[in-house]
Amino acid sequence: MNGRCLNYTMPYASPFALYNLATLQGQAEVDGRQCNLYNVFIGALNYSIAVEQKTNYPVAMEIVIESEDLTRVYYSNSYGSDLEPVSSFNPSLFTKPQLCYDEQLCEEGGVEDMLFWRLHPHDTITLVNKNVADLLGDAQFVCQVATGMRPSNDTILSTFQVTVNTTWGLYSPCNGGECIGGSARLVGREAAEGVKWRGGQCDANDDIGSWYSLPGTAQCAEDEGVGGSCAWKLHHLAKSVSIDCLRERGLLPACADDIRRGNGTFSSSGGVMLAAMQSTDPLHGGCPHVYASARPAPAARS
Repeated sequence: MNGRCLNYTMPYASPFALYNLATLQGQAEVDGRQCNLYNVFIGALNYSIAVEQKTNYPVAMEIVIESEDLTRVYYSNSYGSDLEPVSSFNPSLFTKPQLCYDEQLCEEGGVEDMLFWRLHPHDTITLVNKNVADLLGDAQFVCQVATGMRPSNDTILSTFQVTVNTTWGLYSPCNGGECIGGSARLVGREAAEGVKWRGGQCDANDDIGSWYSLPGTAQCAEDEGVGGSCAWKLHHLAKSVSIDCLRERGLLPACADDIRRGNGTFSSSGGVMLAAMQSTDPLHGGCPHVYASARPAPAARS
């Protein structure tokens, strides 16, 4: 996908599986076909699905974000009338290309201290087997959560100083304490949402920001230096603020501005987040520290 081979182990999930959760709203003609119209809400996302009555084939889907500050069509697509059951296929289409057996690394980089951002639950602060981002990359994710577009129990935004080997590996989605599909020995990287060629793994991504994966198998022990047999090491937690404070400082209108602009750059919301971290003075957009004192760094692997 986009010049990458993502070695995911989870099964494919069709977006039309939502049809099983939806309720019938009526009938209408869509693209010249008589259809049943179904609707279901998932968080702030309103899914509308048109299904042809005669064949029970999907004809169209529309996803609309509906929140206090924003109503916008997020996705809309019509599907052709030539959808037919597949009677045969070429098995070679399912053969893994050579790329899937390569490590898919960027050029060798140095060791750098970086500031990572992460939205997380109040009682879960570890970075082991977690995804983090730079400011612009996390602004997009924070807006998805704050507007209800991405249902989540994340309520705290934190910044961390981390030392990393910048020879970037393939990005891994990390959920449930496990990172899958990417590099196990290096920090993974991609552009926000992986929208660029090769996911933006080796690009600057100054326009939309970057996402990173921190596999536990690449974490340095306390007595190890980054760059040998390990790829990242937490230095300290810099600051944590609540998403409620960000909302009070104007996050939702800023997110709405960024989404309406439609170029993938979340600079307005990123500005709200940066001001919240740089000060505790509300007159300057600052937010108070969530924790009474900085939490100690999570224990390194033994």
